Amino acid sequence: MIAKDVLACLAGAGLGVSSLVKVTTFLSKREHADANSAIRREILGATSVVYSQTLPYRGPDRP
Repeated sequence: MIAKDVLACLAGAGLGVSSLVKVTTFLSKREHADANSAIRREILGATSVVYSQTLPYRGPDRP
């Protein structure tokens, strides 16, 4: 899990969660929000979540 890797990197530098200023998570599907929130609370403590309407992908293969 990436959050645990981040905590390990912080610990290696003698730092902890309190040293984090901001953590941004991008989810590909809104249905992952509850699991993501639970993991963030467990690993990082209290967190806030902002939901944003996603825009459709527009690229060379999808005009």
